[in-house]
Amino acid sequence: MSWRHADGLAWTNPGEDGAIHVATYPATQVYSLVRGAALIWLFLDEPIERGHLVDQIAEHAGLSPVEVADDVDRCLSELADLGLAENR
Repeated sequence: MSWRHADGLAWTNPGEDGAIHVATYPATQVYSLVRGAALIWLFLDEPIERGHLVDQIAEHAGLSPVEVADDVDRCLSELADLGLAENR
């Protein structure tokens, strides 16, 4: 199974502050993703398996996969709870 953006969303490219703004449709809610959440969002542009995502985030952060795994899982869970990401 792979993680990806949920359907029915619109978002901005990262601004000068690095934030990505994501809007849901039809019930418009706008969320601002910053720092690690924004980075994870960028990787969800194409379907990606959780293990590969953890590896990519760890490499980007200069940390081991073990060090970032819990934070990545927590972020994915929060994005899914908000209806912004899905695992299928």
